Amino acid sequence: MSKTIIIEPDRTYHIYNRGVNSVKMFMYHGNYKRFIKNMRKHLNPIGTVFAYCLMNNHFHFLIHTKTTQMLIKEGFILPNNDQDITIKKINKQFSNLFNSYTRYFNIQQERTGPLYDSRFKRIPVTTQEYFQQLIIYIHNNPVNHHVCKTAEDYEWSSIHDYLSDTHRKPFMEDVIRDFGGIDNFKIAHKQNKPLVSSPKY
Repeated sequence: MSKTIIIEPDRTYHIYNRGVNSVKMFMYHGNYKRFIKNMRKHLNPIGTVFAYCLMNNHFHFLIHTKTTQMLIKEGFILPNNDQDITIKKINKQFSNLFNSYTRYFNIQQERTGPLYDSRFKRIPVTTQEYFQQLIIYIHNNPVNHHVCKTAEDYEWSSIHDYLSDTHRKPFMEDVIRDFGGIDNFKIAHKQNKPLVSSPKY
């Protein structure tokens, strides 16, 4: 059995999972909105979500966790917390996100039991090239699943924030700059070059 990767401070990860037995996790527009709201509530205190995409039975997002110094400065952890406590608190935020959505969804759908397929998957991202590939891969997930023709056609991903002058965050400006500008960012998404290694969903 493979060892579970622990999420640590100042690291980048591709996080993804699907519904148990590929069951739908999002039935209505309100479900997608609720997950995004919970994602921001639980993950913004510990990191920056650079990209996300919610499909009806699975999700992907790309997050960079904050440094220990930043977590202390913002009051998320105490200065005397050791590294083990810091790591536990970071990982707890992911559990809080997924558990809170499961409770909400189960009540709404009058169901019981787990919603996700075992533990959520997490892959460390250690190169700029892989980071950029993941931005494209996550935004194009609906295209790859033949839900729509272009990433811009799909509602429940971060692509719209990247392309919006009013909703684009400063860190998104940095990502676009690394792509060589907004035109190259759009071209890279339309080219949709596959990753060397990518999840099955």
